[in-house]
Amino acid sequence: MTSKGKLLSVFKGYYLVIPPQYAAKGILPPQLYLDAFMKHLHRPYYLGLVNAAVFHGSSHQQPQAYFVMTTFPVMRQTQKKGLKINYISIKEIPENLIEKRKTEAGHLNISSAALTACDLIQFEKRIGGINRAATVLNELSEVIKPTDFSPRLLQHVHATTLQRLGYLLESVCFDQEWVTGRYYGYRGQTLIENTYRTEYNPYSGLNFNNKYCRQLTWYQEYYSGYVYFCQYSPAHGLHRWANNWQEGNFWRCTWSDWYSCE
Repeated sequence: MTSKGKLLSVFKGYYLVIPPQYAAKGILPPQLYLDAFMKHLHRPYYLGLVNAAVFHGSSHQQPQAYFVMTTFPVMRQTQKKGLKINYISIKEIPENLIEKRKTEAGHLNISSAALTACDLIQFEKRIGGINRAATVLNELSEVIKPTDFSPRLLQHVHATTLQRLGYLLESVCFDQEWVTGRYYGYRGQTLIENTYRTEYNPYSGLNFNNKYCRQLTWYQEYYSGYVYFCQYSPAHGLHRWANNWQEGNFWRCTWSDWYSCE
């Protein structure tokens, strides 16, 4: 049946049955089998980046490859019948930031609009650079709200990624709700990160895991000078980085030193 094109091996030990309507292409669209495939591998996952953006309304995007976020160990990319699937390994899958969408074959896990935006910035090199990320983000900004940036999302995403995303939303998307700073004000002073350190206690002669915390603080700082920003270039038909004089109060964030916490 494999030789007749009715079966296709997409992974070691995993085969697809090709129905007549997809016989010409010789493969199923990933959204029809990805969920069952990842369950077969016992791996958490979600469809992300430009592919998730399509589900959130970025209709102008036509991804040439699929991007699937999953946990370690690393999975190699697969390419069958001209269809490429890239697997990006991350530390954990934030289940409460994932949406389930119905497909012809069942369900598909995709990243929420806010998580998609963050991933586009963090993994911008995987999709072709910051210019393409800004283009997709410009369309995503229509469905993202400041309240979508929940404490769970803020804990999952790197602070530097949030900074770059906030800047692009203000500089590129020109959405008044973001420009006013309510995006940053929502985050406020509440984000606390914790870790455990093994320390030696000389009195007991034993090692203990002690919990330490640090706090993220947002503040405004006046600055005047040349800064780099991303803007749309009509001549090139895309967003490009430029250098321009800026003056005013800019949002910044800092982490405090680690301190003992309860």
